[in-house]
Amino acid sequence: MNKDQSTAVMERDVRELSLGDMLIQVFRHWKAIIIVAIIGALVFTGFSCYIGVSGPRVWAAQRAAAEAAGQPVSIDEATQARIDGMSQLRAHFQDVAVSQSEYIQNSIVMQMDPYAVNRTTVVMWLTSDDESITRTQLDAFITLYADVAVSQEILEPIAEEFGIPYWALREVVGVGTDFDRDRIWYNVSFTDSDGAMAIAQRIADALMDLNDDYSAQFGDHDLAVASMQSRVQVDTTYLDAQNTAWTYVHNNNTAIEKVGDDIDDISPGSPSSIIPRYRSLPMDIGIGAAIGFVVCFVVLCLAYLGSDKLRSDDEIRRMAPVRVWANNIAPQGHTGSTLALDKLQGMTPWKEGAYQRFADIFAPELEGKNSLLLVTTLAEDKIADIAAELENALNVKFGGGAVSAEGGSEEAASEADLSDNAVIEAEKPAFKVNICAKVSDSYTAVEAIRGAEAVLAVERAHTSSLKKVRAELELLSHVREDAMGVMVRGI
Repeated sequence: MNKDQSTAVMERDVRELSLGDMLIQVFRHWKAIIIVAIIGALVFTGFSCYIGVSGPRVWAAQRAAAEAAGQPVSIDEATQARIDGMSQLRAHFQDVAVSQSEYIQNSIVMQMDPYAVNRTTVVMWLTSDDESITRTQLDAFITLYADVAVSQEILEPIAEEFGIPYWALREVVGVGTDFDRDRIWYNVSFTDSDGAMAIAQRIADALMDLNDDYSAQFGDHDLAVASMQSRVQVDTTYLDAQNTAWTYVHNNNTAIEKVGDDIDDISPGSPSSIIPRYRSLPMDIGIGAAIGFVVCFVVLCLAYLGSDKLRSDDEIRRMAPVRVWANNIAPQGHTGSTLALDKLQGMTPWKEGAYQRFADIFAPELEGKNSLLLVTTLAEDKIADIAAELENALNVKFGGGAVSAEGGSEEAASEADLSDNAVIEAEKPAFKVNICAKVSDSYTAVEAIRGAEAVLAVERAHTSSLKKVRAELELLSHVREDAMGVMVRGI
C-alpha cells in the first residue's frame, strides 16, 4: 500500500467530533432531561425528609424547640462541667481580644509605615586613660551601657514624657556593641523623624549622666557620642509584625465565635442542639433537580460520544466512493433557530419544497425512465415517507397522468396542430419509486438492484449506523456501478 492509499484509509476512518453538534443533539432530548430533573428533585427531597434534614420532621423539631425554650431545663453534671469549661475558654479568648485591641491601639509598630521608617542611629565611643583598666573590664563597660540603654530605668521616663507606654517604646529601640572599636550603638524608629531624633537624644543624655556614677564605682572611663544620623528607610520586618498581629486578632475572634456556637449546640433546650443543620424544601428541590440534570446531561453526552450513527453527509463522502445528494438544497422559508441548528450539524435543512428540488437535480439521471429503486439500511417504515414524497415530486417533474393543452406548453400544442380551444389528453405512465431491502439481505435484493432502471441509496442522519452504511454502500458500488449515489436526509 502506497502513502496516498494509507492516508485515504486513515481519513476515512477518522470521525470529527463537534462540541456544538454534541450539545445540540443532547438538548434535542430536552424532554428526557426535564423528566430526569423532576425525578431527581422528588427523590432527593423525599430522601431529605426521610432522614430528617428537611420537611415535616424538621418543622416538628422546631416547634418542640420553641416550646421547650420557655420551660426550665435540667442539665446533668457532665454537660454542665463541659459548658463551664467552654465558658472559661471563651472568657480567656475575650480577655486576649481586649489586650490585643489595646496593643494595636497603643503600639508604635502597628502605626508605622514599613516603607517609610524614620530611624535615628547613635554611635557612642567608650575610652579610658586609666592604665589599670584591662581589656576585659572595658568590654564589660561596653556591655553594661548597651544593657542600660534599653532598660526600663532609662526608657520609662522618656516614654512618659512622650505620652506612650514603656513597652511600646521598647519595641522601636534597638541596641548593639562593637568591642573591636570600643563602641556601642542604638537606633530609634518612630512615626516621625523629629520624634526619633528627640528620643535618641534623650537616651544619649541619660547614658552620659550615668557615666560619672559608673566611673566612680568601677573605674575611670569616658563615654561620648561619636555620631548621630537620621534617615528614612524601608523595613519589612514591621510589615511582618503588623500582619502577624492582625492574623492573631482574626484567629482569636474566630475562636470566640466557634466556642460560643459550641456552647449553644450542647446547651439543652436551644434550637441548635435539637436541629444542628437543616434545609428548606425549595433548596432540596433545586439540589435534586440540578443533580438530575447533570446526570442526564452526562449520560446523553456519553451516549453521543459512543454512538455509531451517521452524523453528516460529509462522513459518507469520506468513507464511500459514491455521490452524495445532500448539498446546495436550501428550502425557501426555512429560517430561524431550526436552520441554525441544522447548519451547526453540517446537515441540509428539510422543509416544504425540498423534494421538488431533489426532483430537479435527479431529472438528468432519470430522463426516459419510469421507476427508481431506493436502497437503504433502514426499516421500510422509516423510509416510506421519503419514497412517497420523492415519488410525488418526480411525477410532477415528469408530468405523469393527463395533461391539457390549455395548461400545457406551447410546444406541445403546436406539435399536435391543435386549435386554441382543443384539448388532447396524453396518457403518460406514472413514475414509480420502490423500496429495496439491504443489499446484504438476500440474493433477491441483489437481483432487484441489478434489474432496476435507476438505483439510489437513502440514509437518515442520527438514525443509520455508520458501520452498516459503509458496508452497504461498498456492496452497492460493486453490484451497480451506475448507482446514482446516496441521499442523506437530516432529522
